[in-house]
Amino acid sequence: MLEAGGTGRERSLGASPAAPLAAPLLAPLLAIEMSQRSGSVALGRSADMVSVESFESGGSRDEDPLLPAIDRLVRGAGLGPRDLGAIAVSVGPGGFTGLRIAVTAAKCMSDALGIPAIAVPSALVAAAGAEAPG
Repeated sequence: MLEAGGTGRERSLGASPAAPLAAPLLAPLLAIEMSQRSGSVALGRSADMVSVESFESGGSRDEDPLLPAIDRLVRGAGLGPRDLGAIAVSVGPGGFTGLRIAVTAAKCMSDALGIPAIAVPSALVAAAGAEAPG
């Protein structure tokens, strides 16, 4: 179920509304992006990024790089799954298969860990990262 939350532009994939993206996090945020041929996962607290791992997401159906990348990222930071506070996932626009895999993984992890999953439009992230003219 998708629910509106925060500014109205991001959506929650869980039962609780999305927290504003600028609020400091008490626990690490896992971010998943698979809208293009290459994907990435990031782990951070507030504006301080802990680590990022990129991978090619268009490979064989027998080799899913997302979950192993998440495992390496979380373990590499000295954390376990229960240490995560929320999961943000890109919901497009972008490639259907990559987005479907990312959203499904985020929702399953969110349900299993009892933490929020936050749907973030790819265009919103790109716009937030762009510099203002001038």
